[in-house]
Amino acid sequence: MASEAPGAVDGAARPASDSGDEGETVLAIVDYSAGYAGHAVVSGVSLALRAGEVVCIIGPNGAGKSTLLRGVTHDAQRLAGRVWLNGQDISEVPANRLASRGLGWVPQLDDVFPTLTVKENLAMGGYLLPRTEGKARLEQVAGMFPLLAPLMGAVAGRLSGGERKVLALGRALMTNPAVLLLDEPSAGLSPLMADQVLKVHVAALARSGVGVLLVEQRAIEAAAIATRVDVMVAGEIVASRPGGTIADVEAVAELFLGTGGSG
Repeated sequence: MASEAPGAVDGAARPASDSGDEGETVLAIVDYSAGYAGHAVVSGVSLALRAGEVVCIIGPNGAGKSTLLRGVTHDAQRLAGRVWLNGQDISEVPANRLASRGLGWVPQLDDVFPTLTVKENLAMGGYLLPRTEGKARLEQVAGMFPLLAPLMGAVAGRLSGGERKVLALGRALMTNPAVLLLDEPSAGLSPLMADQVLKVHVAALARSGVGVLLVEQRAIEAAAIATRVDVMVAGEIVASRPGGTIADVEAVAELFLGTGGSG
């Protein structure tokens, strides 16, 4: 049986029932370690995400950023710590039940069904919903992403990289998640399309009240839409900054080198 959420995460998180100007805590990761075959890639990470926030994790390649997300979704092995979603402990909830608990997930790769149409992909995202509700939700999600409207009959595998990524976002939103995990959503996209995905679509999701935990290599662009930027190096969070304070390459380099400290 799920238990109550902890009152704090490194002094930052509040119980999910708390509310205020900053919104409710929808995701809390507490003293979390994860990896593969018993080897820890992520060690002792704690962070909190509130409704309507974008928390972006940046860091050098191999830092463990994607492994943290995969640990939450059970695609990597949880070695220690707990994960709380909407005030409930989901650390041991089977992966196929996480969507029904309010967790959306868009991996970097294999994020759509390539042989299905756009409409079928969206419908698959809402497979947990009753038929009438699923149809209504599909129309609602399609309205959120006008790019998809003329592509409903197109096979997903023939879409451009940007179109596939927007479809992946739409499919993940079919269950109306409280939290959306995004792993490198701009990877492989042109600079123009990457900007559109981050600054238009991801920002709009946060404004709608979804909490977004984002791993992204385009640190400066992601920081522009982020509420907070956490820097991960060697599997640990080594610095944290408000999103708007990271505006140039020098600031990113300072954080990567660990000279910026925590704030």
